[in-house]
Amino acid sequence: MVKFSFIHAADLHLGSPFRSSARLDTDVAQVLRRSCYRALDQLTSLAISEHVRFVLFSGDIFDAKERNLKAQLHFRSCMKELRDHGIQVFVVHGNHDPLDHAANMVDLPDNCHIFPARGVTWQVVSQGESPVAAVCGISFDKSHVEKNLAGMIPDCDHDCFRIAMLHCTVGQQSGHYPYAPCTLSDLTDRYGKRRVDYWALGHVHEMKILCHEPHVVYPGTVQGRSFAEQGKKGVLVVKVSADRQVDMVFHEVDHVRWQEIEIDAGAFTSLSEVMDAIWVAIEQVRNQVGGRPVIVRILLTGRSEISRPLGRSDRLSDMLEELQDALVAENPFIWIESIRNFTRTTIDVETRKRVGDLVGMILREAESMKEDPEFISRVEETLAPLLGNKRFRQYCRESFAPELSSLLDEAETLLLNRLE
Repeated sequence: MVKFSFIHAADLHLGSPFRSSARLDTDVAQVLRRSCYRALDQLTSLAISEHVRFVLFSGDIFDAKERNLKAQLHFRSCMKELRDHGIQVFVVHGNHDPLDHAANMVDLPDNCHIFPARGVTWQVVSQGESPVAAVCGISFDKSHVEKNLAGMIPDCDHDCFRIAMLHCTVGQQSGHYPYAPCTLSDLTDRYGKRRVDYWALGHVHEMKILCHEPHVVYPGTVQGRSFAEQGKKGVLVVKVSADRQVDMVFHEVDHVRWQEIEIDAGAFTSLSEVMDAIWVAIEQVRNQVGGRPVIVRILLTGRSEISRPLGRSDRLSDMLEELQDALVAENPFIWIESIRNFTRTTIDVETRKRVGDLVGMILREAESMKEDPEFISRVEETLAPLLGNKRFRQYCRESFAPELSSLLDEAETLLLNRLE
C-alpha cells in the first residue's frame, strides 16, 4: 500500500451569526463574523502545503439549513482551489445543514463528492491502478436524525485503508443534542468486509480521540463561536503509512480565539490590585494565542474583602471600559468582552445557609439547583418554545448547559452582595 495523508475537518458553521456580536465593538464584530471564512482559508492553505490526497468534511459545513449564498460561494471557491492542486474532497451533511437540494444555490467543482442520506457506496481514492483508500459516509436528510447511522455503512470489497464519515453522537457528549446516537462498540466491533480503520466524525466541537484501534475521532470545530468553545480550534492532518499505521497531528486554523481568564482576588485589598492582575493575565494570553485576535472574559473569584465594592455594576463597567479603550486599537486586537464578579464575601457560607432569612434561603436554593441533575432539563424544557424560534436562536446556543452553572454562581454572588 502507498502512504498518503488527508485532512479531517468538521463543523465549519459558515454563515454563523455569532450570537455575542451585539455586545462587541463594530470592528471586532466584523472580524468575528468573518472568522469562520478565514478558518476555511487556513484549512485550504494547510491542505495544499501538506500535499494531502483528500479532505474530509464531517458535517455542519454551513450553520443553517437556509444556508446563505455568501457561505456557499466561499466554500465553492476554496474547493476549486483544492481541485487546482489535485486534492479530492468528501462531504457529509449534518443537523445544521441537512441535505436539501433546494438550499443549494451553487454547484461544487468535480473534485467534491457529497455522500447521500441513503444508498451510499464506497468511493475509492487510487494511486495509479492501486486503491489507496476507500471512503464512505452518510448525510442527514433532515435536521433531527435520531436513528443510528453507523449500521448503514455498507460492507467494503476493497482491501485498503477504509474511512467512514458520520455526523453523530457517540455515547454521552455533554452540551450536544444526541443526533444520530450510537455506541463506541457500534463503530469498533466491525470485522472483515465491515472493518473500518478510521471513523471521521463530526458534531462535537471539541477535539476528541475516542479510540485508537480503530481510530474514532472528532476533530472539533475549526473556529470557536462563544466562550463555550474556548481554546485552540482546528483540524487533523492524518498520515497513513504503507503498513496502515496512523499518525494524527492537530493543526490550529482558528482566526479568532476565545478565552476565559480566572483571577483569584482573595488576597486583594483594592480595585487597583485587581486591574494590575488583569493586565498581567492579558499579557500571558497575548503570548499564548500565536498572533491571533482574542476575545477575553475575566472571571474574578475567591473570598475577598473587595467583593462588595466589585458588586457595584458601575465599577465593573468603568474597569471594562478602561481595558477596552486601551486594547481595541491593537493589531491583532484583544477585546475584553466582560468582567464577571464571582468573588464572595468573607462570611461563612455554610453557616449562613442555615439562617432562616432571605439570604439563607437564596444560598440553599442555589445549592439545590446546582445539585439537581434534572434542573437543566427543566429549564430547557420551559424555554423550548423560544429555542425553537428562528430569530431567538440567533442569540443563544442549542443548550444552556455549559453556562447555566456559572450563571447561577454569578446570580448568587450578585444577590449576596446586594442583600448581605
